Amino acid sequence: MRDLVTSFVAAVYGLVDWLKHPRWWPATLWRWGRVLWVCRIPVVSSLGGGLLLSATPQARDCFSDLGLSFWQWTTFFVLMFLWAWTVHIAARRAVLADDWVPEARCGGLSEQRRKELREEYEWPALLVPRLLGLMVFLFVWFALFRARANLVTAEDVLVEAHEAVTLSWWLEVATIVTALIYILMIWTRRHVRSVLACESDQML
Repeated sequence: MRDLVTSFVAAVYGLVDWLKHPRWWPATLWRWGRVLWVCRIPVVSSLGGGLLLSATPQARDCFSDLGLSFWQWTTFFVLMFLWAWTVHIAARRAVLADDWVPEARCGGLSEQRRKELREEYEWPALLVPRLLGLMVFLFVWFALFRARANLVTAEDVLVEAHEAVTLSWWLEVATIVTALIYILMIWTRRHVRSVLACESDQML
């Protein structure tokens, strides 16, 4: 948790410092755009799947289905988490690969060049994969919001509409909880991995 707070504070400080220097903006936008292009497959998965879920009435209707059981909804949220996690991992691996750097195709990258790239692309390479995964939860939340908006007008007339609205609130809470688990895992997995590695070395 301490690492999460430290990273958040550093990100806010960096953003404020960036806003004070307009001459940095074009280069920064180029770096973020380049990382988004490198992560284009996860971008399509997150945006395409999210828009399909939140923009089509047929997909939003599933959030008003009173016939689905608790375990079916649990399966949905597990799959949603796996979707976000897959998007994050795929984007992360795309950024870590050398194929998107021209020099890598001409004899490989030197250690000095790798260090320069890490410093230059530190924030977009760190945040883009995580934000793409987080967008999955935002799209699900938006789909729930739209589904509930269509039922509110009939809530006082139809008992089923009232029950569907109540269900949507519970599903929204579950979406937020799942998103928080995702955030906690992506920001702490390095620390957990290092702790496990240290414990493993001590046992050997």
